[in-house]
Amino acid sequence: MKHLVCLFSALVLTLSMSAQTINAVPDGGRLLDAGLFAFRQDAFPQYGFKADEYLQYAPAAAMVTLKAFGVTNRSTWGNMILSSAFSAGISEITAFSLKYALGRERPDKSENTSFPSGHTVKAFTAATVLQKEYGWKYPWIGFCGYATASAVGFSRILNNKHWGTDVLAGALVGIVSGEVGYLIGDLIFKEKGHTEDYRNNLRYGMNCFQLSEEADGWHPYYEIGVYMATAVSFRSRSIQCSSAASTTNGILASIPFARHFGASLKVGARGTQYLESVIENKSSYEAMAGVFGVLPLIRRSNADIHLNFGIDGGKMLFESGVSYGFRITDNYTVKLTGDYRYCINNYSAIMLGGGATFCF
Repeated sequence: MKHLVCLFSALVLTLSMSAQTINAVPDGGRLLDAGLFAFRQDAFPQYGFKADEYLQYAPAAAMVTLKAFGVTNRSTWGNMILSSAFSAGISEITAFSLKYALGRERPDKSENTSFPSGHTVKAFTAATVLQKEYGWKYPWIGFCGYATASAVGFSRILNNKHWGTDVLAGALVGIVSGEVGYLIGDLIFKEKGHTEDYRNNLRYGMNCFQLSEEADGWHPYYEIGVYMATAVSFRSRSIQCSSAASTTNGILASIPFARHFGASLKVGARGTQYLESVIENKSSYEAMAGVFGVLPLIRRSNADIHLNFGIDGGKMLFESGVSYGFRITDNYTVKLTGDYRYCINNYSAIMLGGGATFCF
């Protein structure tokens, strides 16, 4: 019960802070939203694919299909259906209430129901439910669910239906709703709602940052995930402007080659909105490779310092900074990052952001 109270409290507190931010900052948290909006407007102004209308249900469909074909999962049919129903109900009520309480205008100005993204809420609720059922034994199933949900969220931005913060809030609502729904289901069914394999604790996930009892006392881990950061200080060297908002996002991967060192790769895109007499939207693509040093901290967390080199829009890019990672499950880690970027003859910026990674 205390876990249930904590999750509800975290959801309410976070969404309250998000709502206050949206109402306090012009254009609803302009730094992050304007950067993603600028990328969409410059790179994909005519984007109109509606695959997200169907993809939002894909993780839930996969969960039922796998269960029907006898793939070992966490819950009995009764517990799975009830827990999923609670998860879906909580997420829908929360999303609906926020949409009509805040009345935020969509980027395409079609409605005042932008925050949070309903499609993203559904997709991440379903992905969390899929992870709860199968991720404990088959980590890649959970990864595919969250990857699909992330694609839905990004598609909503490209379709000009949501701001970036709408999608982030939708992901938060979906994940917390999925966890809360399963807590309620477990309170009702207790151990009777679990399959025999799950009760026997047959878990195959590998712990990130795991220090094993092997001969060398070290167990390597690999990561793949997504990152997003926005500039809290941005200085253009190519365009004279009164102010600018820049956001970068993409896919990252890390490979260890020693106990405290490794190599990393980042591939992504950046959007920048320059403000002068008129608004100018610019987009570019980036690719970086580099090295990092990692230091384990308290249980389930670590800190690293990294140095990356690459290109951004065809110009040389240097990036250095620090990050803090916290493992929330055996195979998933959330990260907070702070970086200094210097792009030759283009811009310099201090970037703050974060990401989520899958460990294997």
